[in-house]
Amino acid sequence: MKNTSSAQRLTPEPSLHLVKAPGAEKLDGYLLGPVVDPLLMGGASIVFFLGMHFFVEPTASTYRLSWTMFYLSFAVNFPHFMASYVLMYKDHRREIFTSWKFTWAAVVAPALLLCALAGLAASAIAEGNSAVLGHLPNLMFFLVGHHYVKQTYGCVMVSSAKAKFYFSALESRVLWLCMHAVWMMSFVSFNSYAGAQAFYGITYSTLGLGPHWQKVAYAATAASLFGFLGLMARRYVADGRVMPVSAWTAVATILVWYIPTLNHAHYFYMIPLFHSLQYLLFSSVFAKNKARDLAGAFEEGPPRRRAFLRHLGTFFFLAALSGALAWSWIPTYLDGKALAPAVLGPTFFMFSFQIFLNIHHYLMDNVLWRKDNPQIRKYL
Repeated sequence: MKNTSSAQRLTPEPSLHLVKAPGAEKLDGYLLGPVVDPLLMGGASIVFFLGMHFFVEPTASTYRLSWTMFYLSFAVNFPHFMASYVLMYKDHRREIFTSWKFTWAAVVAPALLLCALAGLAASAIAEGNSAVLGHLPNLMFFLVGHHYVKQTYGCVMVSSAKAKFYFSALESRVLWLCMHAVWMMSFVSFNSYAGAQAFYGITYSTLGLGPHWQKVAYAATAASLFGFLGLMARRYVADGRVMPVSAWTAVATILVWYIPTLNHAHYFYMIPLFHSLQYLLFSSVFAKNKARDLAGAFEEGPPRRRAFLRHLGTFFFLAALSGALAWSWIPTYLDGKALAPAVLGPTFFMFSFQIFLNIHHYLMDNVLWRKDNPQIRKYL
């Protein structure tokens, strides 16, 4: 989910109508339910975090866990990335050439990314050295960290709004600052010291920012977090209201994921899985509500139910199939063709697909998950 700006309220198209499913009123205040929402927003990741820290030695082999996470990626991680492509190029296809924001995210940005990858690869081959490609992993990690905290901010905002708990301008701003401080704390910690790292065969260097910046980032995180907790305490005293469990869970989760001192070698492999579950919670609810709306044009009974399953099934099928193709099958096949392996290494295409899809996913989500997007307001 993405951070939202204060945009004017937009009215959905009058030709669209939301067909409320029988029993849907029981879920008022939730996306999927009072138990599922907190689990998918991070509760499950906290349970696994505690299990890892209490029962798994950090020095134990990560071989089996890393392979388990790889296979789970086909069901969770890969579809989560490609869900944004389905939303952009299928659900918002009309906006791509009518709105500059969508044109940028769907056409201009990916074209620029592809040109950058091709140009840097050509330069590396010409120079006989892949060092020039090493800037891309740093850019990706910088943006991915921002994506994680903005999604968490969105989780808090949406789950709170569903529970009719609305933040003041000061409260939302302090939470926003806290999320960005957490992002900086993680990024600065990883780049405190200069060193060589490898990402799918391409070597890159950490930035060597110095340990003093890590202390500054820790202090900023602590100050903004306690400031937010103080505002929530003041809010409780004033009107007796507290954030819903899902929102508190999302805040706790990003801290567990990103505070460097809580790092666990095994748990590190699981964080992308839980981030993907967060994303799929929201994209699934969007797809479900839109499928129900589209199915409303059919006669009530079996025709409407078939239409609902067809629309919803199409969303998940496209996300799953394109995820397997883009994240595993196509780059693995291309790497078998070995493009300049002496310079680019044996997995250059896997490197390129990872860089492209991560950054493009981030850019698309900055456009898709906004309050001023009428479809998001309507179906989420």
